[in-house]
Amino acid sequence: MNQNLVALIAGVSISLATPFSAEAEPDFRDGSSAIFPADRAELLLEQCSRPTPRGVTGTWTPTPEQISELEPKLAELIDAHLSDRPRLRLSHENYGRQYGGLVLDGQKVIYINGVYDRKTNWQGEPTSIDYSQQIFVCDGGASYFGVVYDVEAGVFSDFYFNGHG
Repeated sequence: MNQNLVALIAGVSISLATPFSAEAEPDFRDGSSAIFPADRAELLLEQCSRPTPRGVTGTWTPTPEQISELEPKLAELIDAHLSDRPRLRLSHENYGRQYGGLVLDGQKVIYINGVYDRKTNWQGEPTSIDYSQQIFVCDGGASYFGVVYDVEAGVFSDFYFNGHG
């Protein structure tokens, strides 16, 4: 990664990389998500404590309509994965999202990088996350996830929370 800003927050390493080219599409979930353009989509795969797709043969830019179509199913999937972690008191509403279009085995997929959207820092001060920038987090458990959505089949696969959680 080039030109990274790294912060250590409560033992979690977060890297926000500066954009390499075009900005991500405007967010559409109350400021807590962004669609990455094709030339930046692979940045979302740079994670250190969960598996990400390999063998990418191309990239593309998902449309807001495609994201709107997958979101209700994604909300159910996130909540299902959180159901065995009731002490966390999290739901799909607690996560911001970054979406990138990839081509895997000739299929268009959308990779979703999910980020716990903290509204305040550990001192209670308001915070905000710039979802148009790559978010790279080491560890963090169920506060961060990645998942693949097959656009044609309309199904998810390879859902992983970050390590150590």
